[in-house]
Amino acid sequence: MKKLIFILLPLLALSLQAEWKDWTEKEQDLFTDYIALNLIDIHITNRHIQDIDTVVEVNPLIGNKPSLERLILHKAIITGASYIVLDKTPQRYREKDLKIMNGVLMVVVLHNGYVGFDIRKDF
Repeated sequence: MKKLIFILLPLLALSLQAEWKDWTEKEQDLFTDYIALNLIDIHITNRHIQDIDTVVEVNPLIGNKPSLERLILHKAIITGASYIVLDKTPQRYREKDLKIMNGVLMVVVLHNGYVGFDIRKDF
């Protein structure tokens, strides 16, 4: 886990170089929601992989049974890259793009939660 922290710190520092102050309060709130949804997704995915033998991750970039560290690293890279891309996006599109990203991620989180619930109720 210590190695993960040393990997994440430079990534976070790079993403913080973007101009957060130029974002509207609504955009900042939407991006904060995006981070929260990613954290929820990490938690749900990790719990299901640990607790239910038949559950596998379908994202080919991180493998069928990723470790918690791998899940966190993947989400950190994606979130940092998303931030940088959004910061370079014209402001007239940023809020809409954030809403779409959050909507898609919310569907993923709800689906993952439902899959775990559905499997557990059968036991």
